[in-house]
Amino acid sequence: ALRSLRLVGPLAGHGWLASKAGEVVIDFSKHSDTDVRDAAMDCLLMMSREPPAALQPLAARLLAQAVLKPPAGVRTRKAREVAQVDDTRRAYSLIVLSGLGTDFLLAQEASLVPLLADASATVRAAAVRAVGMLGTDFLLQQAASLVPLMADESVAVRAAAIQTVGRFGPGLLAHAPALCACLEDSWEAVRMQ
Repeated sequence: ALRSLRLVGPLAGHGWLASKAGEVVIDFSKHSDTDVRDAAMDCLLMMSREPPAALQPLAARLLAQAVLKPPAGVRTRKAREVAQVDDTRRAYSLIVLSGLGTDFLLAQEASLVPLLADASATVRAAAVRAVGMLGTDFLLQQAASLVPLMADESVAVRAAAIQTVGRFGPGLLAHAPALCACLEDSWEAVRMQ
């Protein structure tokens, strides 16, 4: 399985990976062997370079994987590790779905917007980036969800939220105080956004 996944990776961007091997990659991203799972995750991320037409048949499965909620009350170390891998898989699924374009993402609004408040910072950051592709009118409608994320505990979420809020166009002026507060962030990467 691992050898096969490493062979298909270089084919990303030519439509083949999504159309022929996408289902297998999604299945292997849940594999119990860490090496197989990591290779599948790499292929899943490479799928974001595929043409949108090649990804369309996988869209429903990727969306279902992205919005999958992990079980609450994770207590053991092993369970926390599994939850972290699931969060990464969910975020990678969002990245691939972003490649399907604005029309597809707008049609999935009801599934994407709740992910802005997900428990996982990895998923929140990917959701902010996906929502950030949806145009000024949509972003202004989601300002109440996006602006508070500029003060999120995660650096990745803060940086993604600042970039997304920056796309508000003329509506940005209403959120100038929140943006100015970001200039005082302890992380340079956030201040530079």
